[in-house]
Amino acid sequence: MSKKLISDETYIGVILSLIATAINLLAGLVLVPALLKHFGQSEYGLYQLIGSLVSNLCILDLGFSVTTTRYISRYNYEKNQLEINRFLSTVFVIYIALAMATMIIGIIIYNNVDAIFSDSLSAEELIKAKEMIFVLIFSIVLSIFGQMFIGILTGFQKYIFQKSALIVKGLSTLFLSLLLIARGADSVSLTKLNAVINIFYYIFTALYVFKKCSFRLQLTLFEKKIMLQASAFAFFVFCQMAMAELYFKSGQLLLGIMTDTSTTAIYSIAITIYNVFYSFTAAISTVVLPKASQFAAGTSDGHKVTCFIIRPSRIITAFYLLMVVGFICCGKQFVFMWSGHNFEAAYYIVVILSIASIVPRALSPAIDIARAYNEHRILTSILAGTGVIIVFLSIIFIKLFGVLGTAAATGIALILCNSAGVSFYIKRKFNIDLIQLYKGVFSGIWIAASVSLLFGVLLNIALDRYSLSVLVLKGFLIICVFLITIYFFGLNKEEKYLLSCLKHKYFGGKINV
Repeated sequence: MSKKLISDETYIGVILSLIATAINLLAGLVLVPALLKHFGQSEYGLYQLIGSLVSNLCILDLGFSVTTTRYISRYNYEKNQLEINRFLSTVFVIYIALAMATMIIGIIIYNNVDAIFSDSLSAEELIKAKEMIFVLIFSIVLSIFGQMFIGILTGFQKYIFQKSALIVKGLSTLFLSLLLIARGADSVSLTKLNAVINIFYYIFTALYVFKKCSFRLQLTLFEKKIMLQASAFAFFVFCQMAMAELYFKSGQLLLGIMTDTSTTAIYSIAITIYNVFYSFTAAISTVVLPKASQFAAGTSDGHKVTCFIIRPSRIITAFYLLMVVGFICCGKQFVFMWSGHNFEAAYYIVVILSIASIVPRALSPAIDIARAYNEHRILTSILAGTGVIIVFLSIIFIKLFGVLGTAAATGIALILCNSAGVSFYIKRKFNIDLIQLYKGVFSGIWIAASVSLLFGVLLNIALDRYSLSVLVLKGFLIICVFLITIYFFGLNKEEKYLLSCLKHKYFGGKINV
């Protein structure tokens, strides 16, 4: 990226985002075994099942948060204050309607819980399920409205407050949840706590947006043309978000309906771990769309688009492959120590999903580029194909292979659609040279991943013992080997120069040209 498009706010925002993700990881590491021990496998499965069901309502944001980011970042780059005011005044009205629609759908779900889960949940579990859904409905309604303010913050590139608030939210959730568990709280009480934390998070975010971001909401500025334009863009973003929810949460729902809560808990553990991989790379890619929207305002040259995609993709791919290699080598021991021997299948589920997601994660900046150019309609159809294949194959594979069948179905769909399909689409739409793209993204990084994987396999042979100290030591050594290898064989001249500039800026020393 050129210096023109990079600011300290972006650098610090990425770092804070990684810290927030690390805190969420820590919360998962601490809370999941605590919840399993306190609730038991069945109630934990119920807690995750209901959370998965109701959180699907978050897609009723309908993509307007991403749409807000795209338009605000572009108008802000062009210094068009009038268009910012018109757009946000229009979107504000849309979000009021979305929040009301979410509440109506939530009430319908609440009134049909018995019919949905009568075959898989006991009478006592159904009572708890209805209590949790009742609480979550109001939390999700506020979250829907709050997504507008998240989109505004991202569009104005106010990353420091946004990510700092996430850090506070993560720490609050961790410590207050542990306090409730220590006091013997059940799954309903924990659901209420998460809802209260969510409410405070979105209220403080809204207050900051009104105070620090330069815009005015006036209902007289509402424009039907803007509403139609934004809705057309948001519709395809919504479809992509719906498919993303379907990819992994459909597995939990299908397992909950076709099997039992204990099997659902195994898949939930796997998805929790996989989401860590996704979250760390998403922490980097959150800054791509605003930059892509500004980039799209200036050029459509295929070679320049390819170069723009390669830069953030290399960072995302390096982080992702480090986590995948680390988990392949240390994951079985980690799952055993974290969750117990009953959850061994979770290790294989994560390995299948994480390997199948390598190319889709590397191509995530390409999706942001497609959104920035408003060229994501066909892309939506490709991603929808992934969701349909996952559901279809999961229904078959669950009967044949149990919980591993869902992972296999998802992996096959990701490779067919999100890897091959998306690659073909961006080649045709943006005149991208796929050989140049993949060579640019994976050049050198594959060496670091291969060397680290081989080192990890040999390390497992040498240190074949299950203990926390051995696990930490192996993880630390694999990270060291990866970082050393990628520095000498993975980074290109531009990346080494940027590292040298950052080192000079924040720690002093010479800039290596």
